[in-house]
Amino acid sequence: MLDGHPPSLRRALDWANRRAILELDVKRGVSYEDVAREVRAANAMGRVIFITYSVDGASPLARVASEAMIAALEGASDLDTLERRGVDLSHIIAWTGTDEPGSALNAALAARGVEASFGTLAGWDRRFEREHADQYGAFAETGLAMISTNRPEEAVRDLDANDGVAGYAAMQCAGAH
Repeated sequence: MLDGHPPSLRRALDWANRRAILELDVKRGVSYEDVAREVRAANAMGRVIFITYSVDGASPLARVASEAMIAALEGASDLDTLERRGVDLSHIIAWTGTDEPGSALNAALAARGVEASFGTLAGWDRRFEREHADQYGAFAETGLAMISTNRPEEAVRDLDANDGVAGYAAMQCAGAH
């Protein structure tokens, strides 16, 4: 955003190379084929997660980009439908919401080869800040593969403190919004 305008998708993908994994929120009316083609042209498929909001979004995306990681769902109930539609469940990341991380749900998802993602974006980030008691590490222990947060520095610090490994492990789990 050097000139006050958002970067093109290609420019963002090039910038993120060796720096970040990007989540691409594919909006209504945008062609999955076009976005997948651009991601492939940037050789970025291994560092992008496509966000869809339903089985009806995840299925066509998986058809045009079977190698893509896709964030979809809010639980385990749609996995059978995705599987029937030929979607490789190991390429799905289940968005489990922002209310309460659930170890039983996360274990059920893992048993099907699906990673769980959770957001502390709403009340949790504010609560942790207000109470000076971050719980990102405890949330990660419920089996989450990814935590979306508005407090990435605090999340990384808490994850590091809880796993005993500085930096890398925490960065695998925390995603900034």
